[in-house]
Amino acid sequence: MYNRPNLSESSSSNQTPAQSQSPAPGQPNPQPLSDNPSLAKVQLVMARVLLLQEDVDEFVGKKSDKSYRCLEELLTKELLVLDSVETQGQENVRQARKEAVQRIQAILDRLEKKAF
Repeated sequence: MYNRPNLSESSSSNQTPAQSQSPAPGQPNPQPLSDNPSLAKVQLVMARVLLLQEDVDEFVGKKSDKSYRCLEELLTKELLVLDSVETQGQENVRQARKEAVQRIQAILDRLEKKAF
């Protein structure tokens, strides 16, 4: 469930996104990262969040469960990463970051509602 590949590791390698491995069968092709470093950071966060969203969708349990706490913590950490993204006055980066924050908050809300 949480043994997903670390997407930030792929960005630190010498490979471009086009050179990286093909996605697993049934997985959508990842969109190429933006040339803008701030926008690319938001895109990486969203890629990780989409994987976490699948785990939230599959979650069944209590708020005291380890899996609940882990999902909540991982999503909260992604919010902190987004807080560190500098928009440098660029509206497209600001909007992407805003949408990402809203998406994560909605996923956190869904997780909380699923827990009993």
